[in-house]
Amino acid sequence: MSSERDLVNFLGDFSMDVAKAVIAGGVATAIGSLASFACVSFGFPVILVGGAILLTGIVCTVVLNEIDAQCHLSEKLKYAIRDGLKRQQELDKWKRENMTPFMYVLNTPPVI
Repeated sequence: MSSERDLVNFLGDFSMDVAKAVIAGGVATAIGSLASFACVSFGFPVILVGGAILLTGIVCTVVLNEIDAQCHLSEKLKYAIRDGLKRQQELDKWKRENMTPFMYVLNTPPVI
């Protein structure tokens, strides 16, 4: 049970952190493009682009962590993963008990 809980925590935290990083990266890229255009157009120093990207990434990360904390998104994701694993185990048990061995083999995904 402990290893399953650790797996669920790892998958939930990792998935949520990747989603936050993708969102923050996309927003920072968009802001960086706009800052680059402004620097080229108005003659500002190009170092401002890096600062804008860094500041945007930090702000996005803080905002996304706050949204996660307020809406409990990580906990909901972990609950959904835990529920999905439980349902998968129930389905596998039903298949073992109710299907012929031939059909069970046909309906079992290959292990890679």
